[in-house]
Amino acid sequence: MLRILSCLVVFASLAWSAPARSTTCPGDCNGDGQVAINELITLINVALGNSPIGVCDAFCSDAPLDISCLIRMVNNALDGCPLVPTPTATGIPVGTSTATATPAPTNTPGGPLGVRHFSLDPARSRLVATIAQGFDFPTTGFTGFLELSAGAPDRNTGITFVDLLDASDFLALSIPASGSAVCIKVDRSQLPVRNAGILACNGGVSLGLSLTQDRNLGVADACLGGPSDGLACASDDDCPQGACFTAASCRALGGTLEGEDDPFPGVCQGPLAGATLPGDTGPGALLLSPDPNTGITKGIPVAIIQEAALPCGDEPNATALTTSIALTTGTARCTIVDYNNQPGATLSAEQSGANFDCGTWSVEDGPGTLVLAAPALNTLAVNQQPTDIITTFVFVD
Repeated sequence: MLRILSCLVVFASLAWSAPARSTTCPGDCNGDGQVAINELITLINVALGNSPIGVCDAFCSDAPLDISCLIRMVNNALDGCPLVPTPTATGIPVGTSTATATPAPTNTPGGPLGVRHFSLDPARSRLVATIAQGFDFPTTGFTGFLELSAGAPDRNTGITFVDLLDASDFLALSIPASGSAVCIKVDRSQLPVRNAGILACNGGVSLGLSLTQDRNLGVADACLGGPSDGLACASDDDCPQGACFTAASCRALGGTLEGEDDPFPGVCQGPLAGATLPGDTGPGALLLSPDPNTGITKGIPVAIIQEAALPCGDEPNATALTTSIALTTGTARCTIVDYNNQPGATLSAEQSGANFDCGTWSVEDGPGTLVLAAPALNTLAVNQQPTDIITTFVFVD
């Protein structure tokens, strides 16, 4: 689904020569007065040339494929089509649709699903630190809550957007073994977060997450490839059959150079690469994730803070990482390439969540487990020596 949402940005850049049908509700292919997720997908395929224009030409009449049309389509999917007066000769009240509704699948509730108070169960909510292949160290005790609101599932696909209405000050966990605490602080200034993610009541979509990071794309001012690989260089002339890797090379690849005080000075840490995992995640699958291309889904904006001990928030100088996290009820998989800066070494871990039940969505302590697996490079985890680890968060209601 992330790939589907990312494709929407294509509308902002493609030039389309075919005339667009004048429509009062851009995105409404079948004229039933609403824009379904599958209709957005159909329009993507038309824009990409994978489907003929005749399949659906419900673009904007004034600007068929620019970003303003994309925004209108998405807003119509979220808020419904604008009401259009119907000629009085028909005897139908103004704003009433004459389209015949498609019956909803039996496992998709009608109307908005409502609010789910997702309170973390400390006995089962945990952080798992993978410090070497097969060596997992779990710590239970996570506390806090997320308040999630789900709209009405699309009657054809069963998909709906989920908002983050509220959250506890911190999702907090004490790790006595390492003498530290993990404090995940939701950015309350951004609440409510509209369209934090999507819920697939009928399944049929891939909502598992894979995160990969190559911790050594190259070393600044050293040859990359060829017989001089790893040797110091000033230009490509110093690297026959290879290239001289530079700080600029690292930036061009989206990487980050380790500093002089870091464990591996000059090493270029690669960017975090995310992708959805193949396969149907199943009915009730939920993905709370930012979409960096279109911004249609936002994820959960947080600051991840490492403190010496609970309570959270009383150490103003604690190290914090500001980001938007992605949680899934499917499988969360993480891989570190060149683990611990050893060429060819790999560390991987994965954890499966548990889907919600759309029929009992608003019932607290109902089904639902959210997971995230992410790399943490140069962590002081073993004898206070820096090592690459994978941290897996498991949030159980």
